[in-house]
Amino acid sequence: MPKRALVVVDMVKDFVLDDGKLTCGKPAQAIIPFIVDKVRQFQATGDLVVFAMDNHREDDPEFTTNGGPFPPHCIAGTEGAELVDELEALVRPDDLRTMKLPKQRYSAFYNTGLEHILKQAGIEELHVVGVCTHICVQQTVADAWYRQIPTVVYREGVASFDEATHEQGLRYMRDVLAAKIV
Repeated sequence: MPKRALVVVDMVKDFVLDDGKLTCGKPAQAIIPFIVDKVRQFQATGDLVVFAMDNHREDDPEFTTNGGPFPPHCIAGTEGAELVDELEALVRPDDLRTMKLPKQRYSAFYNTGLEHILKQAGIEELHVVGVCTHICVQQTVADAWYRQIPTVVYREGVASFDEATHEQGLRYMRDVLAAKIV
């Protein structure tokens, strides 16, 4: 069995909770139990678990206030940038195989050190869950593709703002990025 890592993308309060600043709402909330189970499975086998968490400065170019496409969200130090409680409960500060990784762009690879972390751990296969299927999940899978890391995306473990963009993201990752959708 290849050495695996589970990357949990953006399961933070601003993307998941009903009152989140850029929430996917019920679709994101519905995948929490699946992700909790998947994290526990990876932890039980000693595999790496990375919580990639959107984390922005107030002047981030991604924000509409600065000419970007999205309203302010996941601002560093705010509750909205924190993991949802169900996943926060699984973080083990003394376990170096479970970590939080702040990110400032869509991809979990962009300026985060994730590539180095995966190489150091000898990871041969990436497994991905989280939100949003057609944005941050897709961009993370694209960066894994560029690095020639085989990737598995769990259909039950990803969600977007609406079903159409969710399905488009899954098709793109399967057909263009050669991700295995299970």
